[in-house]
Amino acid sequence: TNVSLLPGTAKNNKSYFDDEMNKVLLKLLAQIDSLYDFIFLDVNSGANELSKDIMLSSDLVVVNLPQNIHVIEEYMSCQDSLMKGLKGDIFYLIGNYDNSSRYNISNLRRRYHKYMNKNNSGVIPHNTLYLDSQNDSRVVEFIKDNVNCREPDCNYYFMKKAKSATRKIINNAMKANK
Repeated sequence: TNVSLLPGTAKNNKSYFDDEMNKVLLKLLAQIDSLYDFIFLDVNSGANELSKDIMLSSDLVVVNLPQNIHVIEEYMSCQDSLMKGLKGDIFYLIGNYDNSSRYNISNLRRRYHKYMNKNNSGVIPHNTLYLDSQNDSRVVEFIKDNVNCREPDCNYYFMKKAKSATRKIINNAMKANK
């Protein structure tokens, strides 16, 4: 499996970078698409013109939302206008997730059944050790150390849900790519 990274930019030349990327990125992505089965891009919210263009041309858009009902409600109330013209499907990923919350994934799916279902949504649970690995720039090591952990390991639930969300994203991307 080949993995390539196209980095963003530092803030000191952000406007120049954005202007140049607006000119070439969609053409560049079309070329890259011929080399890879999947391309994952991390973009800003749809308020940015380049991000909007990328999302509109994507086979699958992963919307990262916190488990905060006010943020989710605000997003869902304007989703139809935000995602108007979208070519592909949407996958909802709820981060920093706490299953004990009244706003757990089952209740969110019921509440937003027009958009969210079992196949197009997943969670990344809150995990302090994972958070620390992010802060220490050691996420790859954390994943390697825990990818095969089993119960009763403290990272088991986190890894189980992260793997499940990953499988769902890949399945949705494969379905969209056919």
